Amino acid sequence: MKTFIAAASVCALLLALTVAQSDHLETAAVDDDDECLADDTQCGMSLLQLRGKQVDASGEESSSSVSLQVGAHQNQSVTEGTGYFQACLDGLCKHIPTGTKRYTSGPTIGDTCDTLFWTGHWPLDTVKVHWWSNLGHNHKIALFRKDYCTGEPLMVLDAVKHRGDGHGWHSVGHHIRSVRPYNAAFKISDQDGVGIKVVFFPNTGMWPYDQFSCSSTLHPGCSKYNKWCDQGLQHHHSPLGGPSGKCASGDDRIFCIKPGRYGGKHIITNGKPTPKGGGMDFAGYSCAGHRHNEYLCSFKDYPIGSVYVGLYYSNWGGGRCGADFKDHMKHFCSSGEQNKAAARGMCLWMRFWKSDVRGPGEASPHWDQYPFAQIVKPLSHLCKHDGGINFNICSPPAGQDLISGDLDFKWCSSPTKKCSQYSTHCSSSWPMYTEFFYVKILDCPPR
Repeated sequence: MKTFIAAASVCALLLALTVAQSDHLETAAVDDDDECLADDTQCGMSLLQLRGKQVDASGEESSSSVSLQVGAHQNQSVTEGTGYFQACLDGLCKHIPTGTKRYTSGPTIGDTCDTLFWTGHWPLDTVKVHWWSNLGHNHKIALFRKDYCTGEPLMVLDAVKHRGDGHGWHSVGHHIRSVRPYNAAFKISDQDGVGIKVVFFPNTGMWPYDQFSCSSTLHPGCSKYNKWCDQGLQHHHSPLGGPSGKCASGDDRIFCIKPGRYGGKHIITNGKPTPKGGGMDFAGYSCAGHRHNEYLCSFKDYPIGSVYVGLYYSNWGGGRCGADFKDHMKHFCSSGEQNKAAARGMCLWMRFWKSDVRGPGEASPHWDQYPFAQIVKPLSHLCKHDGGINFNICSPPAGQDLISGDLDFKWCSSPTKKCSQYSTHCSSSWPMYTEFFYVKILDCPPR
């Protein structure tokens, strides 16, 4: 790829690879619109304006029965503005795959996490970055070595007000997989618990990596540049009769989970929300709400191919996790603080109820209601992987193995039988259509 991309080419590339993950707050998680925008062009600006989805105080976009007061009304006087970012792969900044990336700060702290996959050089072997904004030091950008803005930030940078200010340049010398710009002037709500980000993908290998609307009329959407609109789902119909097409996008959630039996969170992974919650979104569009996508209404469950799980240290529109820790999530993996050390010694338990055994109209299962698929992983293992791990439902076929993953899905049929390995053959196990998902932090099982 050339160092600089013409505006028309960037727009075309963006339609192909634009990212827009949406992290719903589930009693302590909110929609986080992870965006991939073009460089400093009108194309990029219009996509950013389209992608400004938020969960409001009524919890309209949240599938939780409890919603957070985001606090945007308290921050009306905070100046909105625009920040500009460059990531250089050489010391003289002649190779800038990001171009001059523009991030607009809206009426909240912001939910953006840019995966940078669209640059064509991901992960970016970054020598130095440049960050400036008319908001000055309140406009910050966090750089991450892990996917989807998970793991401890490599660094958090304050913007300078003018491009020519030499203090806006920062040496990096690391690979960067994602960045999160945000306006630190806004107030946010602190939440107890360990920050966990969960990202669902319809194919193995975290694929398609970036989110899109699965539409030819909504952006980012299906086009001749996007080769992942047909994912073969027509050959593996949902047991419940959905979706109505061949496409599915990724979706994600942020949870603040208090360790212990009563600290878990659950969601309903369908398309159309019910009175008890539910409703996935693709690139910020959903079946319900002001950013409507009719296609999502046909989803009665979600076709899981892989699940990425990462420790979440940053803030987002719903607040910040780790209020019961010293300095919140900071240094979670290395801190000697008693509460953090105790949490690291526990396991993350994730359970998935397949729609061929439980579906729409049935009550949400309680934690120990069999049968279910399950992943159990020590939090310390997330730390050993720099904060995040991908889990594949089966062994990825060629072309879907860009990102490796563990095969730790187990099938638990009854309390009297030991959980067994879920089939690793994609021909028999992909996709795993799922209606309910539950996550807890509990003691690890005995070895």
